[in-house]
Amino acid sequence: MNMRTTPRPALLWALVVTVLAGCAATNQAGGVTTPAATPTNATPSDEDDTLLCEADIPFKPTYLPDGFANQALPGPADGGRPLDRKGQVILHYRGEGSRAIEIRRPGTLFSELAQGNDAPTIEVLGRETTGFAPVEPNGDDFMVQFNYPADAAPNEPCSLYSLNEYGVSLAELKLVAEGLRLK
Repeated sequence: MNMRTTPRPALLWALVVTVLAGCAATNQAGGVTTPAATPTNATPSDEDDTLLCEADIPFKPTYLPDGFANQALPGPADGGRPLDRKGQVILHYRGEGSRAIEIRRPGTLFSELAQGNDAPTIEVLGRETTGFAPVEPNGDDFMVQFNYPADAAPNEPCSLYSLNEYGVSLAELKLVAEGLRLK
């Protein structure tokens, strides 16, 4: 699929859900998936608008970049993506200027591109997960996507989280992701 074309949102949404269900199934079995490459900008259907996850995010970062406040703020970061769907839970940590890190539940969706068995991974909450992916296609901001808890069903959207960054280096995002701990 040429990622520069814009397929119909419903078709793209169905494709992404299918891809993610397969990826989550691989993660569930303890396998390692390949790094993510491109998130979707699909518009969820009306039936997706009823999704509500618990408002609590059960973990917090133990590392935040210099200049970041330790206080989590509700909602998307200034200049960040809007809600991906109604009922999505978002907390963000603010740094200096427009720098921010968000935790989203359900996480921002993306499509994976195969990159082989030696693709880099990140350990989040004790499990290997996919590497970085751009928050927006061809963008400069990145995210890490992961599932929690480990025993959640692969098709459970509320077990899918993403850690989205705006203006933070990849090295700092990796440290934040690997430093997440249960509250």
